[in-house]
Amino acid sequence: MKRIFGFLLALLAVVTFAVPIAHAEPQTVLLSKTGQLSEIPAKTAEQVVGFNVLERVLGKNYCQTYYVANPPLVGITQPVENPCPLGIQDIPEYQVDYKKAVSLFHQTNCGDAFESISLAWPLTPQVTEPIWKLRSNLDATVIIGADTGKVDCK
Repeated sequence: MKRIFGFLLALLAVVTFAVPIAHAEPQTVLLSKTGQLSEIPAKTAEQVVGFNVLERVLGKNYCQTYYVANPPLVGITQPVENPCPLGIQDIPEYQVDYKKAVSLFHQTNCGDAFESISLAWPLTPQVTEPIWKLRSNLDATVIIGADTGKVDCK
């Protein structure tokens, strides 16, 4: 009886730990995020209800896009394979999240609401960090460094 129990326990361990490894999701790195707003123009971070995410699949020749909701909403769509765009670079990490970016936006004199919000790292020598771009209701573009929090209004 002990042998059967030991065999079943070992079999359960193999199935539990080996099967998820066999079906592991591919590793990805962030390329961009584009916010979806509950109303336009939006005035608060809570009105950013989710993001369309673009990621490069490492070791493959494609990217994937999907939508992920921001809390308290829940939900995520299945990733869809897409060709990778040119002109943007990988974002391995960043310090300023979208809530902080919206807070910094409101410290400018460029508008009291925003019509779009996105995160990307343009492949140009002048841009040394990922940037948040918020388009204001006054038709200005507010650029916020996603690492430094430096704000520029154009």
